[in-house]
Amino acid sequence: MAQFIAGPSTLCLLATFGAEDAQPAGFLIARAAGDEAELLTIGVVADLRKRGVGRALLRHAVEALKASGIQALFLEVDETNAPALTLYRQLGAEAVGRRPGYYENGGDAAVLRLDLQS
Repeated sequence: MAQFIAGPSTLCLLATFGAEDAQPAGFLIARAAGDEAELLTIGVVADLRKRGVGRALLRHAVEALKASGIQALFLEVDETNAPALTLYRQLGAEAVGRRPGYYENGGDAAVLRLDLQS
């Protein structure tokens, strides 16, 4: 994992919560290839969900990717993950595909694309 996240095409963000003695609140990992990037994972500490941590991580990632010339961000999300789907769609992501049985539990993934240059 350390070699992967240390790669030049990988973006890793860590969010903290609280001014003093800030505690980790969430993280995001994305990887660029050419002029596209893929959101590999994003997570927020359970007790800190619905406080804008995931939205802030994603917005910072979008700005960093835009600045490096990335044109589009792709991601897969479980079709039953309503909070994540809502967040991605609010930021402008659009469905571009579906991966049946993508997850170990047999769940299907929605494939989304977020245009970064519009």
